[in-house]
Amino acid sequence: AVPLFAERGFDAVTTRDIASAAGVSEALLYRHFGGKQDIYEAIQTTCVLEASEPVERLIRMPDDTASLVTCIYAMMWKIQRGPDEKRCQHQQMRRLVCRSLLSDGQFAADFLSKTSGVWVDKMRACLKAAIAAGDVVGTQEDAELGIWLGGHHVSVMIEMYGLSGAGIIEYPGGDERLLERSVLLCLRSLGMTPEAIDRHYQPDRLALLLS
Repeated sequence: AVPLFAERGFDAVTTRDIASAAGVSEALLYRHFGGKQDIYEAIQTTCVLEASEPVERLIRMPDDTASLVTCIYAMMWKIQRGPDEKRCQHQQMRRLVCRSLLSDGQFAADFLSKTSGVWVDKMRACLKAAIAAGDVVGTQEDAELGIWLGGHHVSVMIEMYGLSGAGIIEYPGGDERLLERSVLLCLRSLGMTPEAIDRHYQPDRLALLLS
């Protein structure tokens, strides 16, 4: 159902289309789902659970500057790249979010709300500790805005430009270098001091952590 919704939008897809794509009858489909809306909600639930996988480890880390850097790197890695074995599925979900934004935006809004909650709470606590330690200069509000703009939104746009697979932009250094530099951009935009960045931002170590 995901590629169908991503390509045509919710309203244009029928349960017959979904059953045909799955290689089953409509009758069998209705034995498991009450209708198209139930399938749509099941897709969202599944994707939220998958998006929460790395968070479970991160929330057990201490609330400090090192954990803040790790959380930001993990968030941006998840959006820009994700696990290789789930790359195709990851792109289909991104297309589904794009399709939602071009219509009523409800799926995109619900998905973002459900997936960002744990991330936001953890990063907010780490950010508070980093400000108290003098590793981040500025207010909590400005720093959180820096994470949204310099981290989340930048990563989403990078992912959007890669959805076609046509290589619209050939970034110097490839995907790894792009991720490394965009995380650095986020850390600077939230107000982290150069000294704190030098101490805590080690891309090679963070990449191994998520591999």
